[in-house]
Amino acid sequence: MEQFPQTPNGKVDRKALPAPSIPSSVVPYAPPRNQAEEKIAAIWRQVLNRQEISIHDSFFEVGGHSLLVVQVHHLLSSDYPSLKMVDLFTYPSIHSLANYLLQQTSPSLHTTETSSLSQENVTQARGSKRRQSQAARQQRNQKL
Repeated sequence: MEQFPQTPNGKVDRKALPAPSIPSSVVPYAPPRNQAEEKIAAIWRQVLNRQEISIHDSFFEVGGHSLLVVQVHHLLSSDYPSLKMVDLFTYPSIHSLANYLLQQTSPSLHTTETSSLSQENVTQARGSKRRQSQAARQQRNQKL
């Protein structure tokens, strides 16, 4: 558009402006591959009012903006309570956000397993040390 349509008063005639076009995807369509990607894609389709969104599309390149990020955050926070608003800006594609969220939930399981294994090792070590102490006492008592 070379020139904006104007009203008789010289202002921009908003009613005469063409409808804004929502940019189409720049990357080829890639469907969601796991449950996290499917959940995020469904929310993006709802918020952006789009039928098809590739997992590699950037939220901001397909019509998203900061106010819509707030809606997405609200809808995702029930399933991902540790999700921060800034994470949606840091990971702007479905694929990158899903990977991040899966990494955030996996370490907690891994940490729990590791801590229980560590606790088990400590318990075993204490038991082993007690048995060694008892054996040493028995040997001393036998010598006396």
